[in-house]
Amino acid sequence: SVDDGREALRTWGCPTFNLVFADTSGDIAYQTSGFLPLRGREMRGYRSLHEPADAWVGFIPFDGLPSLVRPERGWVATANNPTAPPDFPYPLFGTWAPEDRAGRAEDLIQSTNRHTVAGFEQYQNDLFSGRAQRGLSGLLDALAGSDDPTIRSALVRFNGWDFRLTTESVPASLFYVFFWRWHQTVVARRFSEHLIPLVRDAGWGLSSDLLHTNVADWFDDDAERTATICTAFAEAVTWLTERLGPNPDAWKWGSIHRLGAEHPAASTPLQHELLDIPPAPAPGGAGTLANAFYTPPGTFDTRMGASYRMVVSMGSDPIFRSITWPGQSGHPGSPHYADQAAHHIAGRFIDLESDWSTIESSMTLRTTLMPAAMSEPA
Repeated sequence: SVDDGREALRTWGCPTFNLVFADTSGDIAYQTSGFLPLRGREMRGYRSLHEPADAWVGFIPFDGLPSLVRPERGWVATANNPTAPPDFPYPLFGTWAPEDRAGRAEDLIQSTNRHTVAGFEQYQNDLFSGRAQRGLSGLLDALAGSDDPTIRSALVRFNGWDFRLTTESVPASLFYVFFWRWHQTVVARRFSEHLIPLVRDAGWGLSSDLLHTNVADWFDDDAERTATICTAFAEAVTWLTERLGPNPDAWKWGSIHRLGAEHPAASTPLQHELLDIPPAPAPGGAGTLANAFYTPPGTFDTRMGASYRMVVSMGSDPIFRSITWPGQSGHPGSPHYADQAAHHIAGRFIDLESDWSTIESSMTLRTTLMPAAMSEPA
């Protein structure tokens, strides 16, 4: 039962997880797992090794960790987001994911009363950017008075945009290259140079809000805020022109946002040719359900995201579908080293069998692992 599952986590210390349960009785639950430390004082920021008040004084009790059991609404969603309200009785600090993924999942779940396996596959591949939807109007307002023909030509690309980060989308490139330049300016406005590398990948929500109003008097006045937005957008247009050429038709998201991998063991050109996963245009971004984060700032090729996706329909006739990037084998010589990479980027899933007799009858290769002593001849 879900109660048994939660109870099994009571002594689970590390790593911390967001775990969702479902049982054969139709019950569901959510539980934070792990030993989360309590300190002598509550504060945000870096702690001092020499400050006694920052030392651990215990852990949040298991029954005090965030949880949700048999919710009346009938669903649970988690996407690396804060799972407790601001007034939670225990301090919870974390490096949360960008602000939109959990909210988008909740919207999609509540958009229909009848869910299907195909529907959940679409949810996991959802490309809608809430950050772009919220921020675009602020950008357009700031640039409304521009008479620069290059800027005006670029702004036309936003007409009719559905805020989806597809590989063919030009407005996706324009907005997110702009947002990179804008966010770096916002960070530099208040942080000293030696601190910028520590915070340049944080605070996106503040930068989103600053597109509309001068939050916390971050800039001297609104005129400076508006002028800074205009400068950041001009920098984005210049950046795209220098890398992809003067024709905006070439400024496609998939041209700068790609998914691939360099093998850590490769050190020569031949080794890279044999071991690397070549980059391919990839949809999604940092704040979409089709998570495809990119770092450091100014590089848009994705290195982090959903390496494994799974959708399961429980019942008498179960359905089990998944996809693994780039494949199920870590051996570069295996046909399964990267045979799922293209499927993953395209948003496809593969049927997995759960019946052992079916697995045995359809298998093409069996790998047997045996202890060394047992593998030696008698």
